[in-house]
Amino acid sequence: VFAYGGATLFNELMAEMRRPMDFWKGFVIAEIFIYVCYLVNGMVVYAAQGQFTYNPAYEGIPNTPGAYRYQTVCNALSFVTGAIAALLYGNIGVKVFYSSVMRDLFHFPPLDSKIGKWIWVVVVPIYWILAWIVAAAIPQISNLTSFVGAACILQFSYTFPPLLLVGYHVQKDAMLPEEQFNPRTGIAQRVDHGVKRWIRGYKKKFWWNTF
Repeated sequence: VFAYGGATLFNELMAEMRRPMDFWKGFVIAEIFIYVCYLVNGMVVYAAQGQFTYNPAYEGIPNTPGAYRYQTVCNALSFVTGAIAALLYGNIGVKVFYSSVMRDLFHFPPLDSKIGKWIWVVVVPIYWILAWIVAAAIPQISNLTSFVGAACILQFSYTFPPLLLVGYHVQKDAMLPEEQFNPRTGIAQRVDHGVKRWIRGYKKKFWWNTF
């Protein structure tokens, strides 16, 4: 869900790019390409050839001579593209887990260090073994993933990003002129903390934060 439908993933991608504007260029071009493909797919496949609305579409190929061969080729293409997507999403999942959990909570070494790279070599197989065990142990795993996606993609795309943005503005607007930050030590000297500070930051852009 985080990798496929979450707008919060944009922060992870942009944080790792040396030129963040390249992300926006690629994002806009990809969205245009996807919308064009979806429109053509919807107008031709769904409207003109309703028998192919079976999911996946190639399973709806009519029972004609050679249909089995076409379905086999499509199954092979689907397997290859699914494997590529799984590797890409799995890589993102492991990196997010390492940076957000192992680094922040358990103070593991940076990923670009020698020890961090060896830990990465150990973590990746464990990650995939656990994923395989879960997928093999749960019947109808595809139905479960579809349900999780439907329940969570909405939140990751339209709920969490605005809340994170409001939290950022609250923290930024709560800062006072007499407060200081030492970049060498990474320590910020604040006048106050807690709910009082959050209320002050929220009230500065009350209507924007509310709506």
